[in-house]
Amino acid sequence: MNNLMKIKDLVQGLVDTGITKVENINKAILDMPFSMLEKIEFAESTAKSAKKITDDTIGSVYETIRKVNKEVGEYASELLGGKEKSAEISEKTSKEK
Repeated sequence: MNNLMKIKDLVQGLVDTGITKVENINKAILDMPFSMLEKIEFAESTAKSAKKITDDTIGSVYETIRKVNKEVGEYASELLGGKEKSAEISEKTSKEK
């Protein structure tokens, strides 16, 4: 594996880790008001329902971001793989001359 592919893999992994951290922070921040509302007897049911919808929405948003990161990584691999093949062909051509 060439250095560009290693760098691509490193960046893709760092982005994925960052996505997960931001998602967890987002969920923790949004959990605070829902936890307080759940302590109020007449608001408990509504708060739980709203929290579920919010959690599902956040999960969907960050899952979409992860998919985009994966797709970009695959596209970068194709581009880098093409460059690698092109370099190999140039090297072979140079040696044949």
